[in-house]
Amino acid sequence: QLESFNSAQNRDLVRAFLLFKQVVSHAQAQRLFKSGPLESMVLPDPIEVYTQFQETTAGWHTVDALSYLDFKVFLAGNVLFSGDHEFMSAGVEQRFPFLDNDLAAFAASLPVEIRFSMFSLKRILKNALETWTQRDGIPMPKYKKMGFEIPVQTWMRKGVFAEKIDQTLLKNPFLNRDFCGALLKEERSGKNNHDRKIQNIYALGRFLTEVREQ
Repeated sequence: QLESFNSAQNRDLVRAFLLFKQVVSHAQAQRLFKSGPLESMVLPDPIEVYTQFQETTAGWHTVDALSYLDFKVFLAGNVLFSGDHEFMSAGVEQRFPFLDNDLAAFAASLPVEIRFSMFSLKRILKNALETWTQRDGIPMPKYKKMGFEIPVQTWMRKGVFAEKIDQTLLKNPFLNRDFCGALLKEERSGKNNHDRKIQNIYALGRFLTEVREQ
């Protein structure tokens, strides 16, 4: 992702941010579909999702502008949206205490140099909770950050899920078998990590198949 951001250094900030966030590029989307279905489709440039906010963020500090784009696009349309569906499908109400309106507004009002550092992530949060991470005045041991991840790569390479992926990506009437097959080959050989890309294409393939059958 950093490579994508750096490669866009001659473009405008919004375009660079899009390239940093995207999973399937606009150019790859042209190759993702078979020629027949592709001819009947209109594939809008996803930059439109961000450019609608350019006027609002004009003249803002880079950190403020990118944070605003994250709030409006990535947070609302991806993280919160999918998270809500996943939790509610199991009857669990998900809470986001750090998104309290007053707390978020206060954090956004702080000077950029205080709330953002390239080399010290979440600095304010760590300082605020410092006393809570001590025992008798002694700091607790530091642990390496671990994400809450599921073994997607393992599932993609063998077992029932791998079979479902092959069925959806390689036999879908809308998707380009050669393009999808190349992604799967690189993923399973360890040559490249395409797990997020394959997950998204798999979801899209299932969606297109179900809509076609209705």
